[in-house]
Amino acid sequence: MSNVHFPQFTSALDRHSVKVVELRTEVARIEDDETAEDFEAAFSVTHHAQETPDAVLLLEAGIGMRVPVPLKLFYESLGGFEILSDNRMGHVNLLGIERLLSWTGRPGIDSAWPSLMGALCTFGSRQEFGGLKASSQEVLTKDYAVFGWAHHRYEDRTLFVFDRDGAFHNVVYEHDAGEEDWVARYRPICQKSLTGIDLDGMLAAHVAAATRRMQKQFDEGEFLG
Repeated sequence: MSNVHFPQFTSALDRHSVKVVELRTEVARIEDDETAEDFEAAFSVTHHAQETPDAVLLLEAGIGMRVPVPLKLFYESLGGFEILSDNRMGHVNLLGIERLLSWTGRPGIDSAWPSLMGALCTFGSRQEFGGLKASSQEVLTKDYAVFGWAHHRYEDRTLFVFDRDGAFHNVVYEHDAGEEDWVARYRPICQKSLTGIDLDGMLAAHVAAATRRMQKQFDEGEFLG
């Protein structure tokens, strides 16, 4: 798999897929073919369908801002992807647009979804983030949107975020973060002082981390994720 716009990401996906096959062979040797098939099914990359320009416009209407050009290119050329299903620890998911928007209005989903404020209050709570000034909450609601995440444990995850200026960010949510970590993590976002990162490198790093987690779980004998 290759893509001229996202060479780091597609190379990371290729390496992950090669490693899945390699470890599947080892699981079959250590356990049996059925366990190996389950291992491969669990850790293989699932690709979502390519998005249409109309779907991108629908997302823009839903979030009230433009989708950055790199993400628009990603949607229209590659769609979305996931590694591990979203009921498993450590999954990575760049949601398709229809699924991203379908969370709106669901029980347990914050009313500001899929803004960053809505995502933080979905995986955390309104009470947890209610101490933010109203102006800060407005910034997190109107100027940042979430389009995926890399899961860690429980509700903790790194959110894939873009802002109104078209920049991309990793924003970590940890339920048990201390006050110093909390202030250091969210104040720069509210003040719009974060430096954006490259989408290609950002997603490639998350895929590479997923590959390392898969290898670690294999090494520890946890063949089914």
